[in-house]
Amino acid sequence: MLNYAQNGIGGFIIFGGELEAVRLFVDELQQAAPITLFIASDIERGTAQQLNGAAPMPCQMAVASAIKGSGQTALKLLHQNLDALTAEASYAGINMPLIPVADVNNNPANPIICTRAFSDDPAFCAELCAEYVKSIENNGLISCPKHFPGHGDTSVDSHLLLPVINKTMHHMQETELIPFESALKAGARSIMVGHLLVPAFNDQPATLSNAVVRYIRDSIGFNGLLMTDALNMSALNDYGNIHVKCLKAGLDILLHPDDPDAAVHELENAIMSGELPLERIDQALDRIIRVKSDLSSEKIHKPDFISNINSAQELAQLSFALLKGEWPRDISGWTIVLAGDEDGISKKVFTKYFSRVLDINCAEAVSGSVIIAISTKVAAWRGRSGIDQSAKTRIKEVIKNAESAAVVSFGSPYVLAGFGEADALAAAYGYDDWIQELFAQHIINGSEFCGRLPVSITASKAEG
Repeated sequence: MLNYAQNGIGGFIIFGGELEAVRLFVDELQQAAPITLFIASDIERGTAQQLNGAAPMPCQMAVASAIKGSGQTALKLLHQNLDALTAEASYAGINMPLIPVADVNNNPANPIICTRAFSDDPAFCAELCAEYVKSIENNGLISCPKHFPGHGDTSVDSHLLLPVINKTMHHMQETELIPFESALKAGARSIMVGHLLVPAFNDQPATLSNAVVRYIRDSIGFNGLLMTDALNMSALNDYGNIHVKCLKAGLDILLHPDDPDAAVHELENAIMSGELPLERIDQALDRIIRVKSDLSSEKIHKPDFISNINSAQELAQLSFALLKGEWPRDISGWTIVLAGDEDGISKKVFTKYFSRVLDINCAEAVSGSVIIAISTKVAAWRGRSGIDQSAKTRIKEVIKNAESAAVVSFGSPYVLAGFGEADALAAAYGYDDWIQELFAQHIINGSEFCGRLPVSITASKAEG
């Protein structure tokens, strides 16, 4: 890594690690680099999403639910959470958090965006994108709204395949593009372009499309940094020389090439042959240097992690939303049934609070009162964000046999559309252990459900 930094690599992206160890390593990289490095990271759910020892934050859909339900109270907490995120990111050396997600999640079967988006309402997404951008930029970091021109109306994960969005330009302007325009007006200094094929622009994936770049530059008027989505994803597998094509299209930063050395070699050959004009390289470098020159090298004091965690919990608790019925007040003696992703629900969390916790595969004959907790992770390379038909069938059987049944979704709220026969339905949005623990405490204490679902769910909609 030090060799890359010393020889002019533009930056690094962080996935995982211990906060203090990463902080020291990033400092070492920066000292070795002749020009300040971009240190990027996907920290949509707080710095703790990548670094152990940092504070978490609710996902974007949970944030939207809290604000929709509690207004200014939740908005104030959001600003506290974003201040915490930026302080912790800065402390770790991250100067380019790859947020916010500006996609409008208007496809309930979306396998990769889902709860990472704020809403299916373009105006609401735009409003909250602007709040994120202003907080991030005002705190000295580079915001990066993604994934232009919008990954929300897809049923394919671009980590696996190239999604195609067959919408007219007018439709795109009325939905997908609105949050991006709002984010740029709020001061975003970079945009991530997604691996998305949108025929309304042309027949090339957006990351390889000069038509997309020209729209951003000319129609929107943005002259900041354009970054590709990660180039180790499979969406562009059918396209050769992607590093050259991305730069020729007008993008400035190549994010996460599968083989950095091979990427540099490809670019060198293209420059030598004249395929990639030096003027294009100079243009990208000028934008990069301009942004890097504004980055502060000031050392950040160690954040108050405990306070940040408490703030995140306050915001998350405001996000819990009741979609149907009344949540039972006295749940002593109720059985908890865990369903969905095996690596999603934490059995140890629920066994702390309930004497009977069963896996869905062992619960068909359960009677009495039941709470069914469904975990659906939204993560790269999984290809889905819901549950399969066999799990749905088993859950329905439990509901049918139960005297009373309540269902809570940790993750995609769209799964709840399939269980209208339950007495109560609730959305908790997050699937991390701390969200599950917070929800368990919430229902044991009989706390009020303050959140309001920021997407439309009907029984006719797909569950992912």
